Amino acid sequence: MNNHKAQSACKTSRKAILILILGVIGSASAFASGPNFATKCPSISAPDKSSGVYFDDDCTTAYVLPPTTGSATVTKYQQNMNLGFCQALKDDEKTADLTAESRRILAEKLSKMAKDFEPLSKEKDEADLDYSKKQSESAIEKLKMQQLEGRNDSYGQDIKNARTAYQTSLNIDPNSEATKAAEKNLMT
Repeated sequence: MNNHKAQSACKTSRKAILILILGVIGSASAFASGPNFATKCPSISAPDKSSGVYFDDDCTTAYVLPPTTGSATVTKYQQNMNLGFCQALKDDEKTADLTAESRRILAEKLSKMAKDFEPLSKEKDEADLDYSKKQSESAIEKLKMQQLEGRNDSYGQDIKNARTAYQTSLNIDPNSEATKAAEKNLMT
């Protein structure tokens, strides 16, 4: 008994779906100015045992419905513009494959270049470190040189002062103890 109810519900739902589909098709053709079920196009007739043919408004496209009884089979086909589109897709696929292969080759080459560059990079880092040390040493030597130049200027001024003191002592008393001390200071 439950099986009978399920079959009855299934038949009812099939009928509802069929009515819904027919309503959609009918309303689509009525409101969306889709194909019309008519043979208003000249010299065109529907095939025997056919459910009909739908045409667009300018009779350039036909929509053939399946037969009312029996089965429909396709025995021949004709190439159209859509099949030409397949070749374009194949060409695009080849281009994509070549592009991917080119990228792979470039990635390998860049990886090899990076590996080849590693020793040079280490050598450069070592040279940079050595250069930095040399710059520091040079800066220290420049500072020492400036200090020595400052001392040299100071010594020059000391010598100049000692000469002036010696000349002054010679003019006053060439044999005095101050003159002898100034002469000794000038010699050291």
